[in-house]
Amino acid sequence: MKKNRMLVFISVLALLGLISVQTVSAQTEAPYRISLRRDFGYGNGVNLQGRLSLHLKGDSAQVSTVEYLMDGTSMATVDADPFSFAFNTDSYPAGPHQFTAKVATKDGKSYETAPISAVFLTADEAKSGTK
Repeated sequence: MKKNRMLVFISVLALLGLISVQTVSAQTEAPYRISLRRDFGYGNGVNLQGRLSLHLKGDSAQVSTVEYLMDGTSMATVDADPFSFAFNTDSYPAGPHQFTAKVATKDGKSYETAPISAVFLTADEAKSGTK
């Protein structure tokens, strides 16, 4: 009798949404990701100014091309290992930006990396940050 009451109680809670039943599925890690490195200039967390470079992380032996995008717009397409792209923040508008990459592999597959973010500062903003 007690067992039946407990089962009814759990069923009612589940129906009311107070208990959720979740299925767990294995997540596969993305085969490629990108990193943003400050090569020269100012950096404080995500606030950056100067020369930066984007780098591909993953099995580069399988890669044919990498297209780097900022805010959804192509910055460069690189077709040689180490698949890096260097640029100066002064060539782009100051403010927040999001970077991704489209990776094409030699076997014809394509991947888009998870986004990473940065905030470009003007040279004056960077100077005032170093005072």
